[in-house]
Amino acid sequence: MEQRFTKRRGQFRFDKRWVGQEGLLDSIGKGWGLISEENNLDFVARISNCRHEIARWRKDNPTYGKDKINELHKALEAVQTDDSRSQEDILEVSRKLQEAYKDEEKYWQQKSRNIWNTSGDLNTKFYHALTKQRRTRNRIVGLHDGEDQWITEERGIETIVVDYFNDLFSSTSPSEFDNFLEDLPVRITHQMNQRLLRLATEEEVRIALFMMHPEKAPGPDGMTALFF
Repeated sequence: MEQRFTKRRGQFRFDKRWVGQEGLLDSIGKGWGLISEENNLDFVARISNCRHEIARWRKDNPTYGKDKINELHKALEAVQTDDSRSQEDILEVSRKLQEAYKDEEKYWQQKSRNIWNTSGDLNTKFYHALTKQRRTRNRIVGLHDGEDQWITEERGIETIVVDYFNDLFSSTSPSEFDNFLEDLPVRITHQMNQRLLRLATEEEVRIALFMMHPEKAPGPDGMTALFF
């Protein structure tokens, strides 16, 4: 599955600010295949299509950002000094500016992955600081390779990590360990083993998914648990 979602600059990330906006559910439905003839798509293909349709929808429905906030500030100043504009015009620009600030706060809250501080105040600077702190803490500046050489290049670090886990999880193909197992008491019955080996049900997957925090780190497809 990870090969189907290649990491790249500007990688898709599902944004909580999109929830509730007009047209989002239509784009998801189209991508999932509910509004088309493509009902034979597998799960990964459906998610990929949803990502594509959401990206197309987002181009026509951009979220607020710093540039938009600055633009609305100038618009508010202009409408306040224009005697020909009504009070309703001033209130409309003020409403949009307030929405822009709320969207900006939601964005940085999601980026910081902070779950204990509730929304309600303008904590944008706080969330921004948390995000920078988390990035600094999680950043790998270098690793020692198998020859104890300090490697700092990104490609070299990736190679070290992949080689390490390939070696860690590679089997040595052991044999003739039946004698060792004979001394261990049986704890797992045949019925228990059958239950452990069976495929997970749709209900079990749903329960596990909905136990996840909706705003934690997304998967390789860029979708957080909130999307589901």
